[in-house]
Amino acid sequence: MIVGISGFEKSGKTTLFSALTGIGLEISCGQTPENHINEGVVPVYDERIKILSDIFKPRKTTYATIEYLDLPGISPKDNQRNQKILNNLKEIDLIIHVIRAFEDPVTVHPFGEINIKRDIRAFESELILTDLVLIEKRIERIEANLKRGLKERQEELILFKSMYEHLNNDKPLRTYSFSDEDRKILLPYKFVSAKPIIHLVNLSEGQCDPIDDFREFQGEKDMAFISLCARLEMEISQISEEERKEFLSELNIEEPASYRLTREAYRLLGLISYFTVGEDEVRAWTIRRGATAKEAGGKIHSDIEKGFIRAEVTAYEDFIKIGDFKKVKEQGLLRLEGKDYIVKDGDIMNFRFNV
Repeated sequence: MIVGISGFEKSGKTTLFSALTGIGLEISCGQTPENHINEGVVPVYDERIKILSDIFKPRKTTYATIEYLDLPGISPKDNQRNQKILNNLKEIDLIIHVIRAFEDPVTVHPFGEINIKRDIRAFESELILTDLVLIEKRIERIEANLKRGLKERQEELILFKSMYEHLNNDKPLRTYSFSDEDRKILLPYKFVSAKPIIHLVNLSEGQCDPIDDFREFQGEKDMAFISLCARLEMEISQISEEERKEFLSELNIEEPASYRLTREAYRLLGLISYFTVGEDEVRAWTIRRGATAKEAGGKIHSDIEKGFIRAEVTAYEDFIKIGDFKKVKEQGLLRLEGKDYIVKDGDIMNFRFNV
């Protein structure tokens, strides 16, 4: 999974990136070059993996991972630069839009004042503009080819014109109702306003959660909201695990923000985890919700998918209650499932296959 961290300048994007990845970066007061992107890959914390590892004591424990990209901040009224920056979002799976809610007399907000609603609308408008430019060029090319007598798909032209109208009404493409046929047409294209998005409100320490500022946006498809203090989360990420638990307890914080962000990202992208276990390795595998056992096996290796016979499956909760595969089997909780079995979050699986 690749997650892009974006937003207007001076919003705390790089501070959040450091909090999520543990990579300490110098925070620049000037404008970051448009081609400068910070990258970091971090494990997805899953307590279930830790517990399974404690039971099996494997030679290797492998968590799922998330790759974070920290993009340069965009600027009001600098469309050309913004387009170059936001084009990088075409290759990611989900956007985290960092919104500044903290006051800082030294570092002035690029709009001159704090306004969460305005920043959400302005950022969404930048995404919409990026897609409008792409669609407009594609429409022009199709129409030019048709005039020259070249074969072009009329369905594609009709779809792009409909999408253009939708965007022109200041609506992102994630709110457009695409049919299955539309999705086939759009396979070669990547639209940034179609990406799931988490609007992350970056607070100062102790600041009240301004939930009323984004209540009107809630309920929109493929969108979520999270509030946190990125600077505080960065401090938490830089201390030992033992100190972290004590620090979080003192601050009355249940868990690091990265855990909440991961859960929201998985939910928005429709992802779940299943596990493979043994003395060699305990590992989490990320798949789309609704994937079959055969498809899940293909996540490990294409040979498993090609030669799939059966999958041995038990639910994580059932195994933890008993703690022994032999007893799990005796109690009828270890099942043999076929290729069309729909994998559930937390399934522990072993694949039988023949190539």
